[in-house]
Amino acid sequence: PGNMKFQTLLTFFFIFQLRSSPQRKETFRQVQRDQVIIAAAGRELTRAEKTVYELLLDVCTRWSSTYFMLRRAIKLRPVSFYLFI
Repeated sequence: PGNMKFQTLLTFFFIFQLRSSPQRKETFRQVQRDQVIIAAAGRELTRAEKTVYELLLDVCTRWSSTYFMLRRAIKLRPVSFYLFI
């Protein structure tokens, strides 16, 4: 349980830092677009596949926001990993 709190806090600070700069946000969006194009490999993309997602932040007044923040972070983990290579 203690390790989970640390990972959640680390995820929160990563997302906070990424969202605090317009340049970082745009870089994150561009990496997502590039990965979608590579994944498509010549086939037609669906609307859902073309969607560029934002990372969500935890909001203390919404009880489920931590869950949604972590779920989106896991979904976008490959994009986040690419930014740090």
